[in-house]
Amino acid sequence: MLTMTMTTRRSLFRLAAILAMLCAAGPGALAWQPRPHTGTPGKQALEEARRHYRRALQLYEQEGDAEGALAELERAYDLAPSYKILFNLGQAARAAHEYATALRALQRYLGDGGGELAAARRTEVEDQIVVLQGFVGQVEVVSSAAGATVSVDDVAVGTTPLDGPLLLNGGRRTLRLTTRDGAAVSKALTVAGGDRLRVALDPPAAASPAPAPAPAVVQLMALPPPPVERRRLPYTWTAWVVTGALAVAAAVTGGLALEAADDLKRAPFPNAASAGELRALSSRVSNLSVSFDVLGAAAVAALGASLFVTLKKFEVPRPNQAAARIDLAVGVRGVTVSGRF
Repeated sequence: MLTMTMTTRRSLFRLAAILAMLCAAGPGALAWQPRPHTGTPGKQALEEARRHYRRALQLYEQEGDAEGALAELERAYDLAPSYKILFNLGQAARAAHEYATALRALQRYLGDGGGELAAARRTEVEDQIVVLQGFVGQVEVVSSAAGATVSVDDVAVGTTPLDGPLLLNGGRRTLRLTTRDGAAVSKALTVAGGDRLRVALDPPAAASPAPAPAPAVVQLMALPPPPVERRRLPYTWTAWVVTGALAVAAAVTGGLALEAADDLKRAPFPNAASAGELRALSSRVSNLSVSFDVLGAAAVAALGASLFVTLKKFEVPRPNQAAARIDLAVGVRGVTVSGRF
């Protein structure tokens, strides 16, 4: 069974006296708080802190359970924070081989105790700190991720950026960084006493999603385009009607011109009485001849045009008609069949 030195026992008994005085003094007697608190502890918290202290004393002296005593002292410290308890907490932590915890507790004990500490006690604690510094390592954690949680052996110790290096007990340790979105990275390392290490923990870069593959199109069937239709222009009969009308007009005009010419030949020798009639008859022959020439030429031209539009066949594609085909598209969302007819 572990035994306590006389100095440690006197310190624990002094702690009991301090807790008793705190309970009597009531709220407001505790000035220093190791972590943010919303207010001073009340009477119930002080009573509970005293129970935890008594249990720590029992575990340490009677059971030799330094680890259990450390847990009880930490709980008493959280309930009734005072720098005076840190000395006892450091002794229990050292006995439990929690050297990093012992070092932090004793360093804070000196810092917060200040001028209230006796010279002999300060020297004693400084000597212990020198020894403990050789048992722990300092690990500086750097990361590009802000606000990520840093854990040591699955115990959260803070968020990035950390206030300073981590004090870790010697041995094999696992550091883990977890970002706000759940990305995590871990690194195992061995820490020896007196080490000063620098560890970079950066979360893995988020992989960009792979682009969806383009659907594969397989042409199942393709039919040749239909032949272009060859046909005559519509309304070719109109050209023949016009040609026929011009031919009839030319024939009638020619017949009238011949008849007028015969009448002019049979006319008697011109005299004073018939001179006007002869001139009129001659003018009629001349006009009918000109009309016959014009209508004949027009009929010949119309005949040529009618023959052209009748004999010539034009290529006329069918409206809105394309090559028929069927396509099969295979993609990540299924199979699509499309066609065109």
